[in-house]
Amino acid sequence: MTNHKSQIANGSIAWHRHFGALHFVFCLLCFGASSRADSVSFTKDIAPVLAEKCLECHQQKKAKGKYRVDTFEQLLKAGDSMDKPVTAEKPDASSLYQRLVTKEEDDRMPQKDDPLPAAQVSLFKRWIEQGAKFDGADAKAQITDLLATKSKPTAPQKYRQPLPVTALAVSDDGHGLFTSGYHELLQWDAGNGSLLRRVSGMPERVLALDIAKGKPWIVVAGGTPGRSGEVLIVDNASGKVLRTLFRAKDTVLAVRFNADATLLAIGGTDNTVRVFRTSDWKQVWSAEAHADWVTALVFSADGKHLASTSRDRTARLFEPMSGRIEHTYSLHLSAVNCAAFDPENKWLFTGAVDGEVRRWFIGDDAENADKEKKKKTGEVLKSKRQEVTAMVVCAGRLFTASADGRVRSYNDLSKPGTPVEIESLGARAEAMTVDESSARVFIGGHGGELRVVSASDNKS
Repeated sequence: MTNHKSQIANGSIAWHRHFGALHFVFCLLCFGASSRADSVSFTKDIAPVLAEKCLECHQQKKAKGKYRVDTFEQLLKAGDSMDKPVTAEKPDASSLYQRLVTKEEDDRMPQKDDPLPAAQVSLFKRWIEQGAKFDGADAKAQITDLLATKSKPTAPQKYRQPLPVTALAVSDDGHGLFTSGYHELLQWDAGNGSLLRRVSGMPERVLALDIAKGKPWIVVAGGTPGRSGEVLIVDNASGKVLRTLFRAKDTVLAVRFNADATLLAIGGTDNTVRVFRTSDWKQVWSAEAHADWVTALVFSADGKHLASTSRDRTARLFEPMSGRIEHTYSLHLSAVNCAAFDPENKWLFTGAVDGEVRRWFIGDDAENADKEKKKKTGEVLKSKRQEVTAMVVCAGRLFTASADGRVRSYNDLSKPGTPVEIESLGARAEAMTVDESSARVFIGGHGGELRVVSASDNKS
């Protein structure tokens, strides 16, 4: 097959098609940080710290000491202590600042966490000294919404080494394919591999993507490992960040819309599953569902189930609207990385670090299932015992991606036998997504490679 190559910015981003595989080669470009003006901005400097360090314990649903920081308006209101949180130009008369610098452990904020770094404490002091001004559009707006205006480093013009493809999403019409970049999304033509656009303003590492069916949204999740995480709602057409839906102390690893895009589930390193209603982006429920990271989330096609997987070696099944746990699957002996439902909503498949692939019966008649079905609950499928990193169902087949770079296909979901092996990516496979309209499976690799597989015949 003829090789094709497209280049941006003197070879900054290149892709190749060879024997049916698309290879995206990314290279990092070093760039310097811009200097910051002496004035302190509430939206750019103060709000991110409040969101990361204070919001969890001081918001509408959970306001310790009846003090809230979820909006600028609430930040200025006293809690139970009746001490004035902020007195403009007077840090020593502002309880917000005094709580940051006190030596008394019971009074210092944030509690049950390390003290803020001196540089951040200095920002609060200078902001108050400068008049504690609000530079947003609406003092009643959620702090997390203000963060959408926070400036992010510019994505590099050139990538000097391969950048892993850690997240994938394909548009409704199957023509546009989004892949992860460094502080950006890259949109490609899914047919010929040409680069269509680069969407900036994204998390440092983009670790999960999903596109809302029939809606103009892309959800982007990720962050900076060990430092911060965020979930962004992005307009598909313009690439504009519509809102910062959620921020965390560490990366967000999983996001998923349900079939009609009325619900959005997110999960990550805080071990918690959260579900939001997309009509107003309000949280419907949250639950610390696992004892370790939430690694993947998936809704069943009929909308009756939400499945989560975790490093705690379990998978769980939820009722999506209430958060009620329907079942916990605990037979895996290693971390569970991924899950997929069959199209008829009878089976849940899970894949684990030790290479084990299991099939769990979840049909409506599960309680009265016949003996044969009961025996297959938790059935271990034949596999190559390579870490399963991702899985999807397309055209009635289960596709798994592995740490050895190979993609494997179980061609009969009712009687899964030995999987068919598909040509290797040559490096660890990281992400998968499907285009149901054309029955194509897209797999992204650690080496920056993207493979396209026809689900009807397993051909690359």
